[in-house]
Amino acid sequence: MRVAKPDLVPTEANLLGAYGIWAELEVACEAVAGELNGRAHRVTRRAPAEMVGRSRPACTACPPIPTPRRSG
Repeated sequence: MRVAKPDLVPTEANLLGAYGIWAELEVACEAVAGELNGRAHRVTRRAPAEMVGRSRPACTACPPIPTPRRSG
């Protein structure tokens, strides 16, 4: 599970004020994600991190991010 900035700083419940700087909020989110991804799921009885590792070989790679062209 990954968290995007818009998820952390919505208009109704902005989490950024509880942390001194953005990096502190990112570290806290990574810690929670690590905990949740390591915990067994109720239905599968497997951790999401384990499930992703097993399914990754069957996934196709994403194309590389294009490099912006310089004008001039």
